[in-house]
Formats: sequence, structure tokens, C-alpha cells
Amino acid sequence: MAPTGVQVLKRAAKDAARVVAPPARVVVRGAVTRFPAIGPRVADWGWLWQPGWSRTHHERFYGAAEDPYGFDTKPFERMKYDELLDALPEGRFGRALEVGCAEGAFTERLADRCDVVVGADISEVAIERARRRFAGRPGVELQRRTLPLDFPDGAFDLIVCSDVVYLWERGTVEVGLRRMIEALRSGGALALLHYRGRFNQPVHADEVHDLALRLGAEAGLVHPTGYVHADVGPHGSGFRVDVLVRPA
Repeated sequence: MAPTGVQVLKRAAKDAARVVAPPARVVVRGAVTRFPAIGPRVADWGWLWQPGWSRTHHERFYGAAEDPYGFDTKPFERMKYDELLDALPEGRFGRALEVGCAEGAFTERLADRCDVVVGADISEVAIERARRRFAGRPGVELQRRTLPLDFPDGAFDLIVCSDVVYLWERGTVEVGLRRMIEALRSGGALALLHYRGRFNQPVHADEVHDLALRLGAEAGLVHPTGYVHADVGPHGSGFRVDVLVRPA
């Protein structure tokens, strides 16, 4: 059966999008890098920032089941959280940002070491569950944001990012890492942890961390902690931890 006129138009639109989207991403990302104020206006354009791991994907993922990643229940996830906490500089932090807080599993532990934790996640479903988890607890602010574009205002003493940046589309990673580095106060720390396996994510963990180290060095940050914990987790792929600190 020959395709209908509507089917032909839909197919043509999809083909055109494949051609137009890549150069459009380059142009808009360049504009956002130069003029950050326009970021929130385009933050939810999934085709631009997170075509493979968009907000729609995460809303469906969290909507299908609670704790779909097993952050509260899987021993490997608890191991990663233990090591990420141990890797942080000693002492208490003032204002912290958790990039990709999900339903608040790590937020709960982070809050014990911070005066204020801002937890941000792309999924409204996940944020609503986190809000129920922390109902009535002071010092925890939970926000639905499409990071890195819709970035919270102000500076931070600590920014933590676990298993998130490699879900961003490749061209978004540098924008996000630069924004996090810029948001660090004097003496502030950026802590990154990512699983080193491959699961069709846009960017591998090592690419994320290597770029963060380069950008951090350019910005004058020091690198007190960095290591790979090998032979653990799915397929024995392990995970990588790096901490960057802006000198006081």
C-alpha cells in the first residue's frame, strides 16, 4: 500500500530534523556558552541537550517503579555512595548542590554534612518522591531542573555529581562542567563519580572525568583525590572518582 500524504509529510519532517538538529545544537550551545542567561529558556529542548536521555525518558522510567536504579537497595550503589562521601574534603559544607538527586538516596546522607543541600533532578516524579522523603526536614531544597542549562543561582561550597554527566549529550558535557566549576566558591569542591561500564550512554565515564580535570586545571583548581575502583559492579567495570577543589 502506498503511503498516505500525511505519512509522507511525517517522514520528510523526521528526515529534515536529522539534518537540521546537529548544526542547530552547535549554534545554540555556542550562544548559551557566551550568553548563559538564555540557558533556562531552552533547557527543556530535549532534542538539543539530551536527545537520548530526555526528561520524557526519565519521567516514564521513574513513573514505572519507585527507585528504578536501586539507589536505596543495591549494594553496589551503596558502595559508591560510601566512597564518594569518603572522598570529600574533611569538614562541614555550607551550601551544596547535588546534580541528579533522583529520589534523594544520596541527598539524605549528604545532608548530614551540609547546612543546605540543593537537590536537582530532571524528573518531576523523582523530585516529588524526594520531597515526600524530606517532608519537614530543614536544609534540603528539592528542585525540578534540566541541568546544566537551568542551573541554580548562586555559588556553592560543594557540588556532587554521581552517574549523571555521561547521560548528557556529548556537546552538553563541556557546558555543564564549566558551569559547575564556575559556581564553586573559594575553597569549594566538585566531586564526580561515574560507573565505567558501557550501556549506550552518550559519553564514557573516563571522557567526562578527563575533561573535568582539564577544565579544572585551566580554572586553577587542584586535584587532591582521583582513583578508579576496578573489578566491582556490573561486568566488573568499576567506577571512577575525582575531586577538584578551588583554592581558598
